[in-house]
Amino acid sequence: MANHYNQPNIPTRAKDGGPMTYAIVYEDGTSQPLNRAEFLAAFDVPHTLHLDIVAGLAVRLPQTQEAENIADETRQYNEREAKREQRWAARTVELDKPTPCGAQIDIAAEFDLEAFIEDAELLTTLVDWLDQITQNERHLFVAQVLDGKTDRELATELGIAHQNVNRRKQRVLEKLRAFLASKGQI
Repeated sequence: MANHYNQPNIPTRAKDGGPMTYAIVYEDGTSQPLNRAEFLAAFDVPHTLHLDIVAGLAVRLPQTQEAENIADETRQYNEREAKREQRWAARTVELDKPTPCGAQIDIAAEFDLEAFIEDAELLTTLVDWLDQITQNERHLFVAQVLDGKTDRELATELGIAHQNVNRRKQRVLEKLRAFLASKGQI
């Protein structure tokens, strides 16, 4: 069985900062609340650990297949949540520090909701357009507009003449203008 721990790493606090609740469930289905010391004291006895940091719950389950399944599901859920939190942390911007590309964010004294909505609509339209163009066109657009690469840099990267890069860029921009016009954005 996969969830046996000789030296468990059981947190003292739940994710929200509240205290953890500790308990043991016996094979007959009865349970008993424990304090942290009692919970950790008997880890030499084979057990299955159910740990839910979000709920602030640590439970020692009997060694049954059902308990193993519960513990596995909880472990998988906790791993998914940790990955989700890492993704969101990577998207977080601290407004008093420069962005990763070095740009400083200026916070307007007044928030213009109408301009924000227009920008959001334009951004949504742009994302829709990026989903519709080819991968090569997307690469060209992102490399020039977001990464600031020149035609010559892209030509070297793609192994083509820089005039061809310029022609491709013009075709991509025409597609963008037509798409924005069809959506009423220009």
